[in-house]
Amino acid sequence: MITATWRLLSPINRKQFNSLNFFYTREFASAQDFTTLKSKQNVEKDSIPPKPKKPPTVFVLYYNSVRNKLQKEYPHCKVTELSKIASEKWAQIDPTIKQNFQKQFHEQFSIYKQKLMDYENSLTNEQKMEIKSLKKGHTLKQNEIKQKLVELGKPKRSLSAFMLFMQSKKNTKNPHESHKVWLNNITNEWKNLTMVNKSKYNAEASDLLKKYKIELQKWKEEMIQADQRHESTKDMVLYDNKNISQTTVECPRKMTMDISINEVKKSVVQPQNTHIYTQIYTYFASTWKRVLIVLKETNENWKTVREYTFIGTVGILISIFCVLNLMYK
Repeated sequence: MITATWRLLSPINRKQFNSLNFFYTREFASAQDFTTLKSKQNVEKDSIPPKPKKPPTVFVLYYNSVRNKLQKEYPHCKVTELSKIASEKWAQIDPTIKQNFQKQFHEQFSIYKQKLMDYENSLTNEQKMEIKSLKKGHTLKQNEIKQKLVELGKPKRSLSAFMLFMQSKKNTKNPHESHKVWLNNITNEWKNLTMVNKSKYNAEASDLLKKYKIELQKWKEEMIQADQRHESTKDMVLYDNKNISQTTVECPRKMTMDISINEVKKSVVQPQNTHIYTQIYTYFASTWKRVLIVLKETNENWKTVREYTFIGTVGILISIFCVLNLMYK
């Protein structure tokens, strides 16, 4: 964080300054900020033992067993295309083979449940509280990101075939029946539906998904063209609910830093061939404006007086350096 801020406050040589150089400086600062935040999270997680991993699903077990064969049959296909082919073959596979994979899954899941129970019993009260705190922070970041994307006008993801089926059954819900029981009944009903009956919902879901992808792509292009919040917006528009644990978790923080850098960019005044004292004043005012902007944007994240003092001192030294550099140039 200190390194990123130092880069922000460093004087910019007027002969070397251009928008491209400043763009890379901003990217460097954001990357430094992201790395620092990530390392802090890793320090917290190091004190917690690794949680047992869930076993692969029935379909994944099947896919792993046929993946090498499919890669040989379709050498030019991507992973996503291979998974689609495997999905089609899985739908037509012999029920006896499916039962074998289901049996494997249940065996692995039983072992996983036992490992999970042993893991939870081995945790201390402090570790349990730390896990709870990490989950709470993660949820808050998720909500912040989602809210920001809604404000930016991101299209809502289309409903799946099952969700469309569930919507069609809303009127059949018994008022005295709990939502959990009703949902279980709907899920079982969906599983027992024939492929013919499911095809109506699958077709509708497919049409909605195509429409959603077109709207999403259009929205992404509009956001990037508008250059709102620069690379921060570009990262956020690529956000996907399924990949919430990736870089987008740090987006609100990264966005804050990007906003401050964007304001710094606007505040930089490129000196012309004017009087020496005018140039001195321009550099001095510009540097202090950068200091104030960075302090304002990072106020919620920096807690120690030492860091504030360091930034202020750096700003003063840079201002003096700029003045001396112009006077004795």
